[in-house]
Order: sequence, then structure tokens, then C-alpha cells
Amino acid sequence: MRGFWLELLWFVVSVGAFGAFVWGMAWGYPLGRDTIWTIGGVAVLIVAAMGVHALVRAWQAGVA
Repeated sequence: MRGFWLELLWFVVSVGAFGAFVWGMAWGYPLGRDTIWTIGGVAVLIVAAMGVHALVRAWQAGVA
């Protein structure tokens, strides 16, 4: 079960760091803020979706 919590921590940190990166881009280029938030939001969702498989595998390994 420890592996799941470590994987969850990594998931939260990676999605948070990517969100902070998108925020920094939007802050740094105010004229494109709306576009950056739209594209960045989709990218954050994709990054989160890619991490779900690892969370499920870690959960299954901890339960078994």
C-alpha cells in the first residue's frame, strides 16, 4: 500500500508542477492568457489521465 501513496504523491506533485508551469506561461504572456489557459488546461488533463494507469497498478499491487 505504501507504493500507492508514493505514486499518488508523485501524481499530485507532477500535475501541480505542470499547472504552475501553465500559470507561469499565462502570467508571462498576458496577451495570450486565454489561449494559454485553454491549451494548458487540456494538457494538464492529459498529464493527469496518463498518471491514472500507474495509480491503478499501484493500488492493485497493494491490495494483492
